[in-house]
Amino acid sequence: MPTIMPEEEARMEAVLPILVTDVMQALEDRGKHPEEDFTERLRVALRLVVPRYPEIEDAVWDPEKKKLIVEETCNVIQL
Repeated sequence: MPTIMPEEEARMEAVLPILVTDVMQALEDRGKHPEEDFTERLRVALRLVVPRYPEIEDAVWDPEKKKLIVEETCNVIQL
């Protein structure tokens, strides 16, 4: 599992509920089917993505930035 700093872990947990539906929908649009452990897999993917976005808690409210975050998360999530 990727190493993540405590402040990044807190940011990841803060944005997870905001991103979960969008990431799930984007994956389904790609023909992928999230399993019952999707939330845990999303956490693992966000541990890779969150460090790249120091202002992610604000970025998720900007539609263009959120779209980039969702796409990047979809690219790294393991289903």
